[in-house]
Amino acid sequence: MQQPALALVLLSCALLTAPADAQELAILGEHATSGKEGERSFTGALKITPDARFTAARRYADGAQEERRGRVRLDRKALVLEVERPRATWKLVRKDSDDEVRWELRKGALWLRVPMGRKESKLETFARALKRKDAANFLVENNRGVVDEGRIERSRQPGPKDLLAFKQRGGRTVLSLNGRQDERYRYQPPGGEEQRVVLEEFISQQGLAHEWVGMSASRAPSPEELVAVFRVLLDERRHPVLLHCRGGADRTGVIGALYQIEFLGVSKEQAKRTMRKHLWMAAGGTEIQGAYVDLYQKGDLRRLLERHGVAIPARFREPSGKRWF
Repeated sequence: MQQPALALVLLSCALLTAPADAQELAILGEHATSGKEGERSFTGALKITPDARFTAARRYADGAQEERRGRVRLDRKALVLEVERPRATWKLVRKDSDDEVRWELRKGALWLRVPMGRKESKLETFARALKRKDAANFLVENNRGVVDEGRIERSRQPGPKDLLAFKQRGGRTVLSLNGRQDERYRYQPPGGEEQRVVLEEFISQQGLAHEWVGMSASRAPSPEELVAVFRVLLDERRHPVLLHCRGGADRTGVIGALYQIEFLGVSKEQAKRTMRKHLWMAAGGTEIQGAYVDLYQKGDLRRLLERHGVAIPARFREPSGKRWF
């Protein structure tokens, strides 16, 4: 066997024997901390619970101890601790090393460091992709599904043929989470010659409505993005909607999860299983989407939408007319 071929075989073996479990951002649980406040060094622990609350304990070198409590949330790429007493906001940013996920805060005289586990290598990430049962879908980009039967479909980046099929199923609206669809795609109409079409123009030519939001796969969704997206998803006059991003995994995954948790009564665990089924890999910054779901509290999205005047369909209300908070 020639050496290049042997190297390929060995690489394949290494990939296929690597761990297949998702390397998610383990934001829930207890994490060791260290830092300084002024000239005083401390160690401690940060405990984050599923109800999106935290307890931060410190022990100083002189034996003194302190404890802070409050709420925790993700803001784009930052982990925000809203301290209740005394009132303060600690905004931690990702400062990963080559092999460790960690968050850091530098605010005035306070420096805080919170490691959150081992960082997965790119080789391990690729190995997990190869070992998945639905690896064929991963390779052929056949990543499609349903968020809400008859109302909301989900997909990876659609091309002209996908859009025609969606229209034939009665589709009305395309909602793009990866920005304007101004790229050109090959399309050969029946009986015609192949041509290159600008996708947003093609969408309009088919009589489909088009809305887009420029979300990032490696940032948690902002309140403004959520309002824009759900204003479309909850407008029944626009159904059926085709929800998509580039791969149909990360941005589409977190939006689909929030919709199903908030409005369909799906558990966080089931919502995250669906994210994994649709190829959310928890890598390259996209792990923050799963952490956002972990911290999400049912009712938060509903209240945000109502504050911004987004109508909640009657089918998502209790018979008494009260909301499900």
